[in-house]
Amino acid sequence: MIAQLQAAHVMVSVATEILVSTLAPLFIYHYIALIAISSVQPVSLLLMAKKYRSNAVNKMVKALYVLSRILQVVGLFIVMSNVFVMQPGEKNCPSCKVNTRTGIICAYVFLLYYFFTTLLFTHIDIKNMAEHKS
Repeated sequence: MIAQLQAAHVMVSVATEILVSTLAPLFIYHYIALIAISSVQPVSLLLMAKKYRSNAVNKMVKALYVLSRILQVVGLFIVMSNVFVMQPGEKNCPSCKVNTRTGIICAYVFLLYYFFTTLLFTHIDIKNMAEHKS
């Protein structure tokens, strides 16, 4: 069950990375920072899949995972700050496309996807931490 959950987590993280890489340059001002932030999550998940002999390495991998979770929340705020100021016929940045109604709807759908994946995996992490403590 845990292995299947980790595999699903990796797949959703990679899907999020692909969506960020394709959609972010269209309407997000700091899209390079968002792409870098969202790429930390799949890397940390892939590193967590393997158990290392050194206890220090295991702690560093866990710290990287916690950092990736924090960065995912920062990325959520970057997406929110760009999506909520979108106006039809204007640009968010010089390299962005002109905002259309369809583009704004797409941006809101992406924001909802990013928000719910963040919320879902935070809930799963809290649930797993509670199981490990008991």
